[in-house]
Amino acid sequence: MKTTLSYIKYELLPEYTEKSQLTDLFTEHKFWGWLALLTIFILICTVLYFQLKIWASEDKSEENSRKNLKKKQFRSKK
Repeated sequence: MKTTLSYIKYELLPEYTEKSQLTDLFTEHKFWGWLALLTIFILICTVLYFQLKIWASEDKSEENSRKNLKKKQFRSKK
C-alpha cells in the first residue's frame, strides 16, 4: 500500500513541461504575442466588414432589379 501511494505521489510530480511556440510567444515575448492577437482580430474584423458591405450591395442591386421589374410590368399593363 505504501509503495502504491509513493508511486502515485511520484507520478503527480510536474516533470513534463510542454514547449510550444504559441506559449513561448505569450510568456517570453508578450509584446509580440499581443501584437499578433491584435493583428488577427483586425484582419477578422476587416474581412467581416467588407463581406457585410458586399452582401448589402447585392441586396441593394436585387431590390433595384425588383423595382425595375415592377415598373416594366406596370407599364406593360397600361
